[in-house]
Amino acid sequence: MARKKKRPRLVRRLTAWLEDAGDPEPLMPALIEGGRVFMQGTFGLCALFIAHHLRTESTGAFESGPFSIGVAVIGVAFLLPVLPEAIALARLFVFRLLRLGQRSRSPESPWTWDQPWDERGARSLLLGRSGEISGVLAFIMAGLAPLHLMAFSGSEKAPLPFLVILALLDVPVLFGWGLVAYRVLRALKFGSSRLAFSGFPFFLGETLEVSLLDIDRFKKARDLDVTLRCREQYLEQRGSGKSTLGFRTVWKETQRFGPEDLRFGIGEEARLAALSRKADELSRLPIRFSLPASDLSSRLTQAGDYRFWDLVVTARLEGLDYRASFGLPVYRRPEGNGPDA
Repeated sequence: MARKKKRPRLVRRLTAWLEDAGDPEPLMPALIEGGRVFMQGTFGLCALFIAHHLRTESTGAFESGPFSIGVAVIGVAFLLPVLPEAIALARLFVFRLLRLGQRSRSPESPWTWDQPWDERGARSLLLGRSGEISGVLAFIMAGLAPLHLMAFSGSEKAPLPFLVILALLDVPVLFGWGLVAYRVLRALKFGSSRLAFSGFPFFLGETLEVSLLDIDRFKKARDLDVTLRCREQYLEQRGSGKSTLGFRTVWKETQRFGPEDLRFGIGEEARLAALSRKADELSRLPIRFSLPASDLSSRLTQAGDYRFWDLVVTARLEGLDYRASFGLPVYRRPEGNGPDA
């Protein structure tokens, strides 16, 4: 009887890992988002290449003209958010890839495999969704570029109605870039914010306790609003019969803190804390919410059926207002694992 050939050790290990991994569904959202980021980066590189070609190879109206500069600006707008988004998506993809086996073994504990959570707390995103916004604006600018070329590159002056329509189309783009610039300035002023967890994860029907750190920045705040919310994806039906994915808030609660609740940095208590090196205890704001008992567990791996919890902190200050958002690990407690178990 012929002896069966033994497979190499690497092949055996890979086969065992694939058998243990099970369904690769958690990878799909990261792959879809990665495809969008890849396309955005490709468009940006193509725009820069076209701009370089126009400046070096073309003659006439295009040579060193405003059109090539405009194409270069579009390329930069495409590329600016690509690198940080690509790094974050790669980290998420690798984490979920390595935790596929954990998902098949512990489907009732999704916080162990759906997101690279930090059990100690969370940090806010510096620029929020500015990367997505700049990508959309770059696409719109690319679509408007031929119209600007028609209006300003010819020897004859474009008709006034055409210029008015073009100006109206440019207004939303300018407003969008103003929003991105505002978020950049806000990030430069406040930096990243930190939120400390009292436990990990948080379970529905129980109490969520966190602490907002570094509240010394809110000394002159008129008030500070903290909103806990749950948001999920849904299919929005259009009049033409088409449907698009949107987000809606399915649960929300807000607490307001006044200046009297933000005591750090003022009075004798703060000076004594600084002398005793306990300043960190007074530079945090305890926050407490009662979570609903309804079935609103986080779903972070289902493409098209996404649900998440976050804590949004806003404060009215002199000059730029403060806003930060923190993702929260809120799930349904597994059966047989009660708080007293």
